[in-house]
Formats: sequence, structure tokens, C-alpha cells
Amino acid sequence: MQRFCYICIGYINTAKQSFLITMKLSIKHKGYLFIAIAMTELSLVAVFSQIGAQNIGTLQLLFFVFLVAAVTSLVLVIYMKRTPQLKALLSDRRSLAILAFAGILNYSGAQLFITLGVLGTNPVVVSVVTKIWPIMLAVLLPFTIKTKVKPIQIGGMLMAFAGVYIMLTNGSLITISQQSLPYIGFLLISAACTAVSNIMIKGQNHDIFSEVFLFNAASLAVITLITLSTGTHLTLSMNAQSLLSILFIGIITYSTGAILYFYTLKSLGPIIASSASYSTPFLTIAFSYIILGTQLRAYYLYALALILGALVLQNKYSSKAPKYLSSKTKHGIQYYDITGAFVDNTHPSMYRQIRGNGRVLAAKLKADDYSGIDGKDTHGCFVFTDKAPHESVRLEELKFINEILAPDNDEVVVMAAGDADSATLALNEHV
Repeated sequence: MQRFCYICIGYINTAKQSFLITMKLSIKHKGYLFIAIAMTELSLVAVFSQIGAQNIGTLQLLFFVFLVAAVTSLVLVIYMKRTPQLKALLSDRRSLAILAFAGILNYSGAQLFITLGVLGTNPVVVSVVTKIWPIMLAVLLPFTIKTKVKPIQIGGMLMAFAGVYIMLTNGSLITISQQSLPYIGFLLISAACTAVSNIMIKGQNHDIFSEVFLFNAASLAVITLITLSTGTHLTLSMNAQSLLSILFIGIITYSTGAILYFYTLKSLGPIIASSASYSTPFLTIAFSYIILGTQLRAYYLYALALILGALVLQNKYSSKAPKYLSSKTKHGIQYYDITGAFVDNTHPSMYRQIRGNGRVLAAKLKADDYSGIDGKDTHGCFVFTDKAPHESVRLEELKFINEILAPDNDEVVVMAAGDADSATLALNEHV
């Protein structure tokens, strides 16, 4: 118990110090720092979930976790002065429905199918099969949010998955009986829930603090309905370990940790954010060694090498602006989706243009070929360049755009903010 308290205190202190230094960091470095913290706390979720459920049961644990998470995330919305953005989200019925459904899929839905899958398999099979979700996500990206994924990026995910497989299975093959196939199906559905929900969340642009509150509130509503329909009695009688588990998962995992993860998902992209999840099994084993004295094995080093190699590969090939795929783009010109640069932009003009399914698309042109901007909105979008940015664009965002697009000295970056199709048409008239 004392070790768990020390870990919680250490994580909170780390998160606090990280928050204080983020003001000096670039968007890219914020993303990497945030995903590192998020993966660290995610590696502890399984341990805390097991401890918490032993005393009060899984359903009650989830109810109190999402209750704490909903309250915490609402407090963060108020503290960060994001209530106007929350009101904008609640008034946007389409985004509200999409994000609420995504939150339920990501939280309650994935957990439900894991619970069903474990009934006919075992924890090792559960851990391995559910780790397929980043690969599912990468395959779906071109067909959903129209961003190109290189084969080498999927190859990096497969390499990381191989490392996880070695680590979780002790380097041996998993034997699957015919009776367990339906339960494997449940686990694949759980992985699909996570992949699809991440794509839906990436595809909607609203304030992250407000989104996380919505995810928790929607999940709390679902768990409450399940609790009432099953006649489960809620009790406040619990030991200190269960209370600690509820507070850790509710406050850190589904509130602050979720905000950090989704910041990286939106700013650096789904490939980097999802690939980072392959580090959690190694971190879990490391924490198990520290907390419980679990024996470390030699083959962990081979698995770690594969995972680290995959993460380095993803950093090289996934850290550039994703190419935007659309039949409406001007022939011969490559457009990029740079919406992630504005993930935390709350300027009314920019927020109004990209909230919901809005986009900021960009193209690199030779300065001599650029036709110039007439200063007027085009197709409901405002068009600007890195040399003459819109008033809503911050310096750190321009730096990030130049970093992920890497234009030559004789190139100008032309950008259009608005509805994706409209932004494509607007760029067509200026390139």
C-alpha cells in the first residue's frame, strides 16, 4: 500500500512539474512529453483495476471511477477557463453525438468486450489481441480522415506488436482452441472500438478539456444505466486500496492522463500516439518488478529492442505533416492536413473555423509560382501563408508548421482554414 502511495505522489509531482515547464516547450516537445506521461500512468491501470475490483466489484469500481473522472474533468474545464468552449461543444449537436459515442466506445465499450473476451480466454490472450488496435487504426486512416499512411509506418507497428507478443507470451506460441474463437472475436471488437473511437476523436476539433469531460459524463451515464438495470447495489464501504484505485484511475487515467494523450493524438497524429501504447507492457513489467518484485527475464531485452526500434522508426516517418487525400485537390499539388498545429488554439476566429470537422489544409509552393492572396475569405475559409499569417495564428504554431512541413527557403506555405471540402476548394484558387 505504501509503495502505491509513493507512485501516486510521484506521478502527481511529475505531472505538476511537467505542466509548469510546458509553457516553454514547442508543440512537438509537448506532445512527446505528454504521451510519455500518459503511457506511464496507463501501465499502472491494470494493477489498480485488479486491486480496486477485488473489494467492490468491477461494475461498482467503474461507476465510482467515472463519477470521479467526470467531476475532475469538469473542474479542469472551469479551472482552465474553457467553459465557453464546453458550451460551444454542447450546442453542436452533430459533434456532441459523435464525441459522446466515441467516448463510450473508447471507455465503456472497449472494456465491456474485454470483460466478455476474458471469460473464454486468459489475460495473456487478452493483452495480445487488444494490442492490435493501432494497426487497425493505421489501416483505416486513409478511408476515414483521408490521411496517407506509409507502408513502413504499418511495418513499424507490426515490429512493435512482435515485441509485445514476445514479452507477454514468454516467447512462445499462443494455442487457440475452437471454443475460444468467439471470445477472440469479442477481443477483436474491443480493439476495433478503441481504433474507431480514436479516429472519431481525431476527426472532431473541439477543446480537449471539454471533450474529456464529455467522454467521462457519457461513460458515467452508460455505467449508471447498466448498474440500475442489473440491480447492482452501490456501496461506499471500501478499503483504502480500492479508494486509492478509484482516485488514481478517475483523476489521473481518465482525466489528466486522457487530456495528455488526446493532445498528442491531435497534435502529432494518431500513428505516433497509438504506437506509443506498445510501450505499456514493458512499463507494466518494470513497475511490477519495482512494486511486487516480479522476476525479469532475458527475453524482455529482445522485446524491448523491437519496441524501441519501432518507436524510433515511427518518430522518423510519422513526425511530418500527413498528406491529405482528396479527389478535389488541384492536380499536381500535394495538400497536407496541419490541423494538429492548432489543437490548443482558442482564438474565436480559428476555433470557429475548425471546430467540429473543420480542417486547416496546407500546400508548399515556390514563391515565384504563388498567385497571392486577395485578403478576402474564399468558400467560407480564410486563407493565409506562413509569411503573412492570420491574426489568430500563434508563433509556436507557425514554428510547428514549418517543422512538420520543412519548406525550402524559396517556398511559401499556403493554408486554408474551414470545412475540409471548402478548404480544398479555397486552396485550389490560391495555388
